[in-house]
Amino acid sequence: MTMAVIWLLCIHRLLHLLRTRHPETYDALGRPSFLNYSIKSQVLPLRFLFGKQYRRIEDPKLIVFCDFLNVYFLAYLLVFTALLFAPR
Repeated sequence: MTMAVIWLLCIHRLLHLLRTRHPETYDALGRPSFLNYSIKSQVLPLRFLFGKQYRRIEDPKLIVFCDFLNVYFLAYLLVFTALLFAPR
């Protein structure tokens, strides 16, 4: 559960970075936010993240953060899968 909360906080941070430092990219992603919820507004940022489209932006801090998010998500999936199939 803690990992899920951390993931949501990290996504919030990513959206904040895009909104404040790269507004054109933020607009291209449909101006996603937790208050502006739609399937499109949730899928486009994930496609941006997992498709590594952030590498096109010349912002080293953003690239490092997004690389971290990709690794974190993989770790999250591994932990979730391990817990799901762990003997009880």
